Formats: sequence, structure tokens, C-alpha cells
Amino acid sequence: NGWTHHDYTAAAANHWHASGYMAEGLAGHGPGNQAAWCGEDLPACDPPDTAGGYGNNYNDTLAWTGTVADPGQLCTVTLDAFINYDVEPGYDFVYLAAFTAGNVRHDLLTFNGQAAGDTVHAVFTYLPGDYEGESGNGIRLAFIVASDGAWSDADCSWPTRGACQVDDIGVQADNGVAATFDDFQAGLGSWTADPSLGVGDFAQIWSGLEDVDPCRTNYSPQVAFIDDGKVVPGVGPTLCINWCYGPFGYIVNNTGGRLGPDHHLSNGIQSPVMAWPGAQYTGAQLDFTVYMHEDLSTNSAGMFPTWDMRSTSSADPADIELEPWLGRDFVYLGGPYYRRFQNDVSDLLAPGVTYVQVKLAVNELGYIWGWDGSDGTPAPYYDNVRLTAFEHNGPHMSVRDIDLAQDNFPASGILDEADLGTNSVRFDMARNIAPAAAMMNQPGDSLVVSISPVRNGAVLAGMPRMHYRVSANHLFDPWRTSGLPLDGFVEGDSVRVGGFALSGSFAFDLPDSGFLFPGDVVHYYFSATEDLGGDARTAILPADTTGFSDFAQDGIYDPRFIMRALPSMRSYDGSTIYYSDGLFWYDGGTAGLDEWLTSLREINLLDGASFDLYRTQGAASGVGNGLGGRATVDQIAPYDLLLYDSGDMTTHTLGVGDFDQDASRDVQLLESWLQLPYKGAYLAGGSLASDLLGQGSDGQAFLQERLGVTVVTSWIRQLIHNQTSPVVQTIPVNPLGSDHTMLIYGGCPNMPAMDAVEITGSAQQIAEYLDPNGDTGQYPYSAATMNVDAVSDSKVISTPFPFDRIWDTGTNGNPWSAERTWWLKDVIMALDWSWYYFPTGTDLPGAEALTAAAAPNPFNPRVEIKYQAPRAGELAVRIYDLQGRLVKELLRGHAEAGPGKVLWDGADQAGAPASSGIYFYEVRQGADRVRGKIALIR
Repeated sequence: NGWTHHDYTAAAANHWHASGYMAEGLAGHGPGNQAAWCGEDLPACDPPDTAGGYGNNYNDTLAWTGTVADPGQLCTVTLDAFINYDVEPGYDFVYLAAFTAGNVRHDLLTFNGQAAGDTVHAVFTYLPGDYEGESGNGIRLAFIVASDGAWSDADCSWPTRGACQVDDIGVQADNGVAATFDDFQAGLGSWTADPSLGVGDFAQIWSGLEDVDPCRTNYSPQVAFIDDGKVVPGVGPTLCINWCYGPFGYIVNNTGGRLGPDHHLSNGIQSPVMAWPGAQYTGAQLDFTVYMHEDLSTNSAGMFPTWDMRSTSSADPADIELEPWLGRDFVYLGGPYYRRFQNDVSDLLAPGVTYVQVKLAVNELGYIWGWDGSDGTPAPYYDNVRLTAFEHNGPHMSVRDIDLAQDNFPASGILDEADLGTNSVRFDMARNIAPAAAMMNQPGDSLVVSISPVRNGAVLAGMPRMHYRVSANHLFDPWRTSGLPLDGFVEGDSVRVGGFALSGSFAFDLPDSGFLFPGDVVHYYFSATEDLGGDARTAILPADTTGFSDFAQDGIYDPRFIMRALPSMRSYDGSTIYYSDGLFWYDGGTAGLDEWLTSLREINLLDGASFDLYRTQGAASGVGNGLGGRATVDQIAPYDLLLYDSGDMTTHTLGVGDFDQDASRDVQLLESWLQLPYKGAYLAGGSLASDLLGQGSDGQAFLQERLGVTVVTSWIRQLIHNQTSPVVQTIPVNPLGSDHTMLIYGGCPNMPAMDAVEITGSAQQIAEYLDPNGDTGQYPYSAATMNVDAVSDSKVISTPFPFDRIWDTGTNGNPWSAERTWWLKDVIMALDWSWYYFPTGTDLPGAEALTAAAAPNPFNPRVEIKYQAPRAGELAVRIYDLQGRLVKELLRGHAEAGPGKVLWDGADQAGAPASSGIYFYEVRQGADRVRGKIALIR
């Protein structure tokens, strides 16, 4: 139907040529100097950019060749030159390489970022057998410019002065090779701009493609990029390792095709150029279906589906070739499943658009982040593409979750109770903006939103605004010195990249200090107005602002547009600081969040005092905004209980595998926290264990030593008689206090992966999977595991399924599950949070178990600790501080079964008065133990 297919690694033109562009001053030359330049005459972006630069998908080679006299001898070649380079850091590169027999490439020097007038010096020695050519006596050097599919002068996302200029290249070699020197005043001289063959164009239309999506299948014609050994002559086929459901076991080529293993696939299909239906249509939506299967496992190939579009306002459809491809600079991963994507692309349309074109592609990009293996799949497959034109009311506004605000902790890295004004919390973007090579976490200071007028000739009427409302923790009111009100708006500012304004992008920020403090909650939205000859139209984002002014209950306002300053800090007497007892950390996006919030409310734990909520924005993107990217162990030390859920995510659980390559930050934070005494964590997630297994020594150690499990497979269904939604039941002896039978829903439309795990070490299995007949003891796989640290006494309970997948049995799949809430309550109880459920002033339950309570709480001068012993025997009552150090042993000796009590007068073991603060009391009898928190106020 007019679609075409392309290999984007095979450049239509090589952009190396001799030019005076930016050559003045290079190598000490003056006006009129020429150099070898890799770039093209692109129009200037926003000032101060000038015309000229480089584009996307360059793979351009400038080559030099020589011939040795004796192929049986060594040849040492030396190159000296001068270079300017200006490329996107971390993503686009200039290389100096030597090539040996078989087209094997050896990178001698790599240039990235920006520099002017650098000297180049490289030496390479050829061994006998390394020489190229039919006679086996050739040597070859090359300057290579490689750019990815976005962020360059072509799309004005990274304006430059051209990828590089190289001048005064001198090459010397022994073994009879003639020396050369080129100043490029009369052309390229000894150097040639070699055409690029490219990796290969593997696009084909296939019918009857198999997949491993458990909910859908599609045997109709689809476009795939499978290397069957025929579509690109002389290449392949590429065969499967683990994922062998492609035709004859073939998968997408991941070995560089015709160019070899140092190169990476970039193939795509392009729609015909389509005439726009009319000027009244100012908006567009691009929809397509793609079958994805890229889980970024240890040896995965890192293949990602991507999309772009381009448009022109010219009357000549051929002029669309002059326009850049524009997209979201975003990749899709996950699966195996079919997904329907719907993208509002109004902001990508040229003003007064007359023609438009769509591109769908596959790009091998995993190598950028360390995934460059050969265990590939046949995916992606594309089908059912639709571009819809519509009338747009007001400016187009769009934003990625990772460009919105992230819940945050004080920037100081500590909690300062003595000087409360030092606890300012920054209002920062979720995304880490530091280059991957920097190995650091640097959150973007501002939120970034794409905003553009959509009617031809319309302009933005003033700057866009971010409207905000703060539910303030009044403890910090004396230190709010920013001068900004707690309810108002701020205007946006142009986004600048490398000193250049990025058209259509606006940055929004709130003060970094003296404005937000722990316990504050911010709701916000954006607005923008466009004007066309007096016809003004306003749009807001999000479009539904229900709950913007409602801070009483989580779950009303759009969670993507909420920012929390943590931890909650309160004082009832103006001096002693109290913290929330627990932290709920949600990594599962927005799906499943309501189920958590409902259950927490039902057990009275979302009252603003018991629990804080930390939600990772766009967790599946892995951009360094997990808890370890925003908090220190000192800042989360006040929490005694942590609830965590990765939902259906298969990668970046607990922040592991962040694209910033600092993958262990979150795991290290939790490990440090669990080394503190008496901490408890409940960790849930379908792929939590398998993702930890595949992500380095920190993740593997945490899996075995904290969760206490080993991974058998990441897809348990085949091991439990292919049950889609198995029933889980607590084992006869479990620490939860009551028995549970629950259905773990794993059905369509989005069937989650769920790990099969077995306990290891001293861990205790507390729930099991039933077989299809409802029988126990049939499988060795743990459905719930408890592990207790022998040193710190910290406990971890984990389940290899998301919390929202817990449903009642016998209700035909009612997702609003009472069993889910009871399960959560008992898990929290088992993590020794029992003091919440036995509050001061209530009657102690019967003597089935050791129980205890303390009153009054807070107290001064003394507190009474009551206990109920289930049996006669040795019993101890002790007081500990927050660091787990013994403050006072109140009782140690024989106790009869039944009730008892002991008083603490606030003195330590030496008789000195203890300071104001939070303490633990512990009542222990044999293996039974009850702990609670008490507050001493002087």
C-alpha cells in the first residue's frame, strides 16, 4: 500500500567533504583554510546557533589506504592531525579506527562532546595476516562519525557546528608504505568518503507469525525484521538461543549484519507521503500495534521498537524529504505481548501542514546501556497503523512521566531536628539528566513540558504556567523564606540545551530552598493559551483536574501530578520530632496503585501519620529516580516498616538496571536500612526476584540474603500445570497469625510474568501454590517467604506476584478483594508492627500469644508496659534506642502465665535520665517477641 522499507545504517550520502566551514583557526590556520568536514548545510536552529551541523543516523567513513611491501613483516602506522568535534555527549561519537583482515575494526581514539583544536596522535601495528585486500597487503585507517536516531542539528534537539573538522592529517608507516600529508585545500586528497553498505535491510511482510503472548495472537500479515538468511544476501540466518518461536527459529539480526559485530541494526518502514485533509485539522494521533519481546535479560540483544513522523507545509510533497524525522526520543520494551500504542503527535506537525509521513522502526540500542548479547527474539512485529487528523482546541501539551516531579527527601541528605530550616526539599524532575558515562545521579532541576500552538499562524499568548497548591506541614512555616505563596502559579521558561533554546519545550520549577519541607504535598497542573487574531484558546494538562484541591485522600487527583516532600515530620510539643512509622514505595506506575491505597485505608494506615507514600515516576524507564536516587539511609531510618511493589514490571525493579548504569543504588540503600535493628519489609512483584538475579552482585546478594530465595524461572505457570491464576494458601505453620487462601489472578488482557522461587538458607516458606485439584504439597515453589536477619532481627516477607493480583477465591474474579486487605494486615503484623493493632487503652487479647502494650504514650515521667504471657517461663522486658542499643533492662526472670506489668521511669541502665526521643520496648519469652514504640517527652 505504498509503504517502503529502509536500512538507516546505510546512509543515503556520505557527509565527509573538504570545506572551509568552521576551519578558520584549526591547526593555526587563518581565513580561507579548509578541512575535512563531516556535516551538511542545515538551517540554523534558535540563536545563537548558526547554519550548518550534522544529522541523525550518520555512519559516515573517511578512509585512507596504503599498501605494504612485504605482507610477511610487521607494519607500524602513525597518524597525526588536528580536530574540532561537537557531538551529543554519550550518544554520538567520532572515532579513529584501523581495519584489519575480515573488516575487523579497531578503535584507536574516541571523541565525544565538544572540543576545538585538539591534537590527534595514534599508532597501530599490523601483524602478518592482518592485512586487507585480495593481495593481502593493504592497510586502512578511517575517521568515522556515528550518530543515533535523534538529538542533532537535524531536529534542533542538539545544535552544533558540525560533527567534526579534521585538518593537516599526516600518515607515516614503515614496510614500504608511502607517507602522506593532507591539508584539504584542494579536496580530500589521500582520503576518500566511502559509501556505507549498512547492516542490511531485513524488513519483510510475514503471514502466520507465531508469538508467545498468552492473551492474543495474530496470523494476519505483519511487518517484521527477521533475518532468515535470504532477505539480505550473504548475511545470516540468525538463529535463536532461547526464544525459538520465530519462523524456523530465526530471530532479528543482532551481530551487525554486513558490517560485523561492532555495528548495530537500525531498520524501518515508511508510509507513503499523505496529503493532509484540511487546514481546520490542527491535531494528529498516531496509533499502531506492535508485538514486543525485549526483557533486557543478561544476554539480551537490546532491540527496541521506535516511531517517528515528519511533515511539510510545502505544496510539493517531495519537499518532505527536506524535513527531519521527529519523535519522542523514547523506546518501548517488555513483553512478550502485543500492545496498541496511541500517541498524540500534534506538536510534531509543521505549521500549516500539507503533507505527512510516518516511520516505524527497530533499533538495536541496548549496547548503549550494556545489553549487547545474542539471545534475541523475532520481535518486533508491526501491524494496524492509523494516523488520525482532528481539530485541536487550544495549544498542544504533552509530557513524559519521567519529566514530571519526583517525590523527594531533603537535599542535605540528613534530617536535621536541631535546625529545621536546613531540611528544604527540592522540586526536581524524575529523570536523571547526567550522561551514562558520568556514573552519577543528577536529577533535572525543572519539569519539562512540550507546548506548541496548533492553529496555523497562532502564537502562544504569554508564557505557559504551572499552577500549584501546597498542603503544608505547618511545623516548617517559620522557615518558608522563598517568598512564594503556597497557592499560585509560576511561569515557564524556555528549555535550553547546550546554550540553545529548544523550540516547543518549556521548563517549570519551584524554589529549591525555603519553600518545600518534609510533610508537604504539592498538587500541580499546566496551562497555556494560544491566540490567532484575537481568538484565544486555553488548554490544561492534565485535562481532568478533579481532586486538585483535595488533599484529604490519596487516589483522587491524578497521581502523576502529585509531589510529596518526605519524610513526614511532626511535633506536638514544639520540640520533639515524630515520624511516620512506615513507607509505602510503589514502583508499578499507576496500575495497581488504587488496590494498595484501598487496602491501606481499610486498615487505617493512610491517616497522614502512619505511612508515607513514595511513588516512582515512570519506573519502567529506569532513569535513576528510585528511592536510592533521592534518599539516604539516615533519612529513611525513622521508618520501621517498608512496603514495596514493582507491579508487572519486568525490569528496573528496585531501581536495578537503571539506564544511568548506577544500578545498585536502591538495593544498597535497602540493604543498609535492613542492617538497622528491628526493621520490616514486605516486597512484592511478579519479576522482582528474576530481575534482581540478573542485575549484578548487589542484586543477587539481596535476593539470596534478604529475600532468602533462588530463582527457578521467571514464568512459573509451566511448572504448576499451566495454571493461569493459581490458588495460594498459607502453610499449616506460618507467622501471619491466621490462615489465608487467595487466588493470584494472572489472566488476560495483560498476563503478568510471575517468578518461580525456592527458599534458601534459613528463610521460611509461609505460603504455597495449590495444584488444579486444590491439593497441597505438590510444588516446591514458595508463594510467600519470610527471612529474618540473625544480626539485626530485621524481617523481609516477599511474594513473587504483584499485590493487586491477590483476589478472593470463589467470587468469579472480583478484583476488589477483602482477602487482599486481610493478607496485608497479617503481613504487617508478622513484621512485628503489632503495636499499631493493639493501641493504648484497649483490652489485651487472650493468652493465645505473647502480647504487650504501653501507656501513656507519649509519656513523662513514666510509662507502664503491660504484657500477657501465654505460658509460664523466662520473660524479659527491655528498652532500646533507635540505633538498637540497650537502654534499660526492666525485667528478666521467671513469669507465670497471664497478665503482668512493669514501669519505666525514663532512666538508663546507669540511672541517668534518658533524653527525649523515640524508644523501643521489647517483651520476649522464648522465641516469642513483641516490640512497640514509645515517646519520652521531657
